[in-house]
Amino acid sequence: MGYTPLARWRNFTLDNLKTILKIYPDMIYDMPRSEAIDQIEEKLRGYKRTAYQHACQLGLECRGEKFKVQNYLYSFDDENLERYLHFWFKMYVAPNPYVKSEDPPISIFVAIANELLNSESNRMHFEDFSSKYFGDGKSSDILKNAIQAYGYPISLNENDELYIIENNIDELNRIIKKVNSTLPMENNMDEKEFFERFSYENFCAYYDIPKVTIQEIQEVHEAKRDYVDRVKGGNNVLLYGVPGSGKSYKIEKEYCNDFNFMERVVFHPDYMNTDFVGQILPTVKGEGDDKEITYDFTPGPFTRVLKKAIENPRDHYYLVIEEINRGNAPAIFGEIFQLLDRDDVGKSSYEITNYNIANEVFNQKEKPIYLPSNLHILATMNTADQNVFTLDTAFQRRWDMKMIENDVAKAEHASKSILDTSVTWERFNTVINDQIITSSAATLSSEDKRLGAYFVTEEILKYYNKEENHDYVVQKYGIKSSDIAKTIKDLNSRFGDKVIKYLWDDAFKFNRDELFDDEYKSLEKVLDTFNNSIGEERFNVFNQDIKENLFRTLDARDSEDE
Repeated sequence: MGYTPLARWRNFTLDNLKTILKIYPDMIYDMPRSEAIDQIEEKLRGYKRTAYQHACQLGLECRGEKFKVQNYLYSFDDENLERYLHFWFKMYVAPNPYVKSEDPPISIFVAIANELLNSESNRMHFEDFSSKYFGDGKSSDILKNAIQAYGYPISLNENDELYIIENNIDELNRIIKKVNSTLPMENNMDEKEFFERFSYENFCAYYDIPKVTIQEIQEVHEAKRDYVDRVKGGNNVLLYGVPGSGKSYKIEKEYCNDFNFMERVVFHPDYMNTDFVGQILPTVKGEGDDKEITYDFTPGPFTRVLKKAIENPRDHYYLVIEEINRGNAPAIFGEIFQLLDRDDVGKSSYEITNYNIANEVFNQKEKPIYLPSNLHILATMNTADQNVFTLDTAFQRRWDMKMIENDVAKAEHASKSILDTSVTWERFNTVINDQIITSSAATLSSEDKRLGAYFVTEEILKYYNKEENHDYVVQKYGIKSSDIAKTIKDLNSRFGDKVIKYLWDDAFKFNRDELFDDEYKSLEKVLDTFNNSIGEERFNVFNQDIKENLFRTLDARDSEDE
């Protein structure tokens, strides 16, 4: 006689139980055994050699034609996983399909308990027990650790003596009765019978708790997908800053720019909840006499990206909302607002009921809606537009607010000159923003009116010359040579029409003399002078202090600051 009752891979600990659960593939019940094992091996090298026996002895998997696991464990927190380990050790039978021996099967726990109860002192040395039942089998340390961790009310002392914890004989007899009610096994080498010893039904019976309903079982399966396969970290991020500071650019470069994994919307005053979530619209089906009009739910961007995220747990998905405060955000979100609270892994802390969304996403109208941990919501907001639709505190607190620093020096086109002048975009941006900050207008929220680093692109800064750029402009814009003069004039007017107009109409609307020369009384005259001048003369639209700051060399300015 001699066999090893427990596999030597790792100890039977909570961490190792969780390790095994995390490597199982998705859709276990529909996956052939060989395919499942190959997927597991990719996640945990060496699984086929040793770890699989550890997992099977833990009662986690069953290898029939279809690969099965104890799915209910994926709904358990750490405390309940610990309860499973206590339950597992009490129900464990050896030998089993993964412990080859001709010996009759025994419950290790019941065997120890009977030995202790039948002894005079209720004590027995571990080696005596191990030799009696397992002969010269190995891994006695693994078994000792399991007894110590999950054998309550049996334990081991420092002398390797097995004993009954004081005043717990009644509890021990109660557990023995429960385990014995599941024995004997009809065939101790049957994988399915061994697997089913650790089923949820037996778990419930052992702890005297109610069994699950069919709906709860479905929820367990879905929880399993979140626990094992769904990527974590979903959050709500609101990027805010001055116009043109690079909010959308940051989303593109640091989050996502692949429309296979994102939906992008722009809020505006007429945007509604039905645009965002979806609405019931008439649909014409068939032709001629067979034509039929039905009313079907047409999903909006929120529902579309939610469905993608739910169905593809291994990928991150993004809902991008541009200009979130230019629409009535709380009204547009409606009941979805409740889902913005997230737990530690990024899943909604609360759920809501919405028949249309649930039917579209889950094909179950009664199924609660939630944001999965792989769905991110990203929004942008111009601080200059805060008063379009105010975002209240309750709404804002559900977002990670991130200010986008307006650092023009980091812009790729910072050193590019403005049109045919020697003034770079960085110098112009810095001087104008300094003036905005120091402006004394009481009605101006100065910081919000600054020019963003990306307020203009390199293309808008570029100066076009009829002789040098003739062929380029004709080819790029598909125009006739006879139209070249007008087109080049329009191209060279873009900076003035965009930047100078903004400064006149918005940033310095109430204190124009802080920036512009006194002789300019209308935007029309300002733009006419700027667009039709040459070189530095364009900046004659500004007052003398601004012009001096624009033309002063950086070295001179820095020396003055010191």
